Amino acid sequence: MPDYRLNSRSPYYIEGAIPVTEATPPTPVQNNTPPTVTITASNENPFVGETVTLDAVATDSDGTIAGYLWSTGGTTTQVQATSSSAACIDFYVVVTDNDGDTANATKRICWQKVPEIIENDELSVNCGDTVNEGAFSGQKVYNILDVGDKIGNVKIAFKDFSSDIYANSLLREIPVKFDLEWNATTQTTGYIGSSNYDSDLTANGVDSSNISTASTSNKDFNTELTINKTAATPSQVRIIAETPLINDRFSFTITCPNPTTLATPTHNYTLTATSSTADFQYSDSAGATQTVTLNQNTPTIVIAQKDSVSVTSGTGNLVEGSLGFANGTPELTIDLNTEFEFSVDASGSLNEKQNIINMINNELKDSFLTYYNNDVAKYQNQAYYNSFVGERFIKELSFAKKNSNSIKVVQFIYLDEASQIYHGATASNTQTSAYSSDLLLLRNHLNAQTSYGNKMCVVFCLESTQITTGSGGFYSTFPAFSHFIDNVSSGANGFDGANGLADRSEVIFVRNLFRNQSPTYYHQKTIDALRTLGYKIT
Repeated sequence: MPDYRLNSRSPYYIEGAIPVTEATPPTPVQNNTPPTVTITASNENPFVGETVTLDAVATDSDGTIAGYLWSTGGTTTQVQATSSSAACIDFYVVVTDNDGDTANATKRICWQKVPEIIENDELSVNCGDTVNEGAFSGQKVYNILDVGDKIGNVKIAFKDFSSDIYANSLLREIPVKFDLEWNATTQTTGYIGSSNYDSDLTANGVDSSNISTASTSNKDFNTELTINKTAATPSQVRIIAETPLINDRFSFTITCPNPTTLATPTHNYTLTATSSTADFQYSDSAGATQTVTLNQNTPTIVIAQKDSVSVTSGTGNLVEGSLGFANGTPELTIDLNTEFEFSVDASGSLNEKQNIINMINNELKDSFLTYYNNDVAKYQNQAYYNSFVGERFIKELSFAKKNSNSIKVVQFIYLDEASQIYHGATASNTQTSAYSSDLLLLRNHLNAQTSYGNKMCVVFCLESTQITTGSGGFYSTFPAFSHFIDNVSSGANGFDGANGLADRSEVIFVRNLFRNQSPTYYHQKTIDALRTLGYKIT
């Protein structure tokens, strides 16, 4: 049965049955050699509202055709029909010869929903998606969102839909050209579709000798297009589909790089001159030698190959941080040994507990259960809720394993703005000794890991944007929490290098969550955060 679009902006389809009106002609009368009849149609697959011309082609070997009678009531060789709704309707004609013998024929016409033609549309797709596209003219651009900084081949494979409605129809073979673009480089299929189109892509119904720009292959073939993404940036890869006619339909799947190891491991190195000036030399991600000159006590972060950094003049310190991912972020997978802990500060005004528990037991379970072999007990053992009472949230990020077999641990911390005040920071956000010790503790935990992805943390920040008055005046300092998160995540105002978290890819901050939302809301934030960390969530 034909597919229908959910809406004009969506590339996806739902299966939809259309009504079929069947008709049975009367039994033919035969006295001598009966006549024969067939029906031809000007269009067997019209759109709703279009008129179809039906012609009866009848002969009688021992006489003449004396009369015609159509199911529509017509009595001539030709009738016309239309439909105001999507439907398949059977039409029949009965012909009678001069001896009174009869013959009949039936033709089914299927009217389809009129497509909304969209020109120059732009859509977002993801790696691994299969996109089913319907009627449009002009150009459509598909932005592949999650290629990101991955290195390697991006491949799209095209094929036509299988459809009874479009079988043996030129409409299903209208040519479409696909381009795959990255960094001013383009790979193209040229036009793929029927060979019954001339160089102007106008259907002419003649042989393929008239073809110049149109491919002689059609969309039933699994045409593939590959582009090699050779660097982390730019990160955007685009698919452009273009047709000067009204395209019928097509389908394509997207395959993206999936590096499990980095060809050239790089790290974030924090460089600091301890003399008046110092020169540092290192190999960048491409292997080129770079030199940077720093003034005393003015640190900077560079991405360098492991163990390639040295001080060539003056004196200075260098601190190796997390993997820099200049050559692409490894794609992470959830497996039986992946542990998820959801921690909520229960000491203050945070009241998210029950909705987060409901999310873990319902929406998240539905998403992740297949990763745990559909074993509910195993899932519940590896994904769980844990409340904590305390002000210094970073101390909670010990990544302690609940289960001895866990290899990868992801800790989700739900934190409200009150955490800032207990460390005594002011609105100007001077770094306090309490935060310094917390950050050092966290970095020690991260440095103890052997590879990216074994221990990770997502901090969900529920932040206040207005000053309020509370007991003891504590709440008047809430806005300072946003300043702290800004600085610790960006490396500004004294939170650079080992003093903050800007160089640690294992820790991300999700800012300005709304309070007291539904489990569905927290589920989507969780999935989005995991994808940011590099997890492939299907």
